[in-house]
Amino acid sequence: MKRPGVALIEVIVAGLILAAGLGSIFSLTGASLGTQTDGSNRIVAAWLADGLLGMVMTEGPAQYARRNPDEGVFDSPFNAYEYEIRILDQGERDPFQVTATVRWGPGQTDLVRVQTLIATRREPLWLETYVDYWDDLEEPREPYIEVDREDRWYGEDEEDTSTEDDTTGTAGGGG
Repeated sequence: MKRPGVALIEVIVAGLILAAGLGSIFSLTGASLGTQTDGSNRIVAAWLADGLLGMVMTEGPAQYARRNPDEGVFDSPFNAYEYEIRILDQGERDPFQVTATVRWGPGQTDLVRVQTLIATRREPLWLETYVDYWDDLEEPREPYIEVDREDRWYGEDEEDTSTEDDTTGTAGGGG
């Protein structure tokens, strides 16, 4: 036989266990949403930083530094993201060190920073002639050693190897 107050105590204990379980589920849900938002911001910031580095590579480091601001805010719909780009000239014949930083919040970890080396770029002849008349044209980006691409891919004589293959017998000795 049970006492009349035991059932009430069991219901209260079950309610407390249920409340603790629901509280931890809601806490984990909030944390996962925050992590998902941070991951989404990092993906967008990395994409924007890659776009900045692509523009530096397209225009050339020296020209980009002359024509564009070092820092600012992206256009809509990315106006929540700020950027900063630093281009360091490491000397003649050495590549420029380019650092792109994209920030989206006040926290110290709310940023993506990408650093790379980009060689100097020579503008096309029509651009040099008709647009800016630059006095300090940069040297073209060229390899130090000339690469013989045909020899690299096709070998010394493609015709010689094909005639040797024709003169050899077929596998198995049949004809």
